[in-house]
Amino acid sequence: MRIASRVFYGLAALAAIAGGVFYVYISSLACAFGSLNGRCRIKAPWELGSEDLQFMVLYPLSIVLILALIGWLLGRDAG
Repeated sequence: MRIASRVFYGLAALAAIAGGVFYVYISSLACAFGSLNGRCRIKAPWELGSEDLQFMVLYPLSIVLILALIGWLLGRDAG
């Protein structure tokens, strides 16, 4: 079960990296298409509105937490 636990921890890490890349990519697209003067910055997660926060932060974070929880549960049984 330790191998499965490490696999799920690895998947959680990959999901966290993918979530960060997704956040930067979507924020960059919003700047590119929403800014007329060319000056735009990526907003911090706590500056986002409710729907943006939900899709760009909370859903990816919940996937990471679920994978980490599964990894922890599998590792706990192997102890």
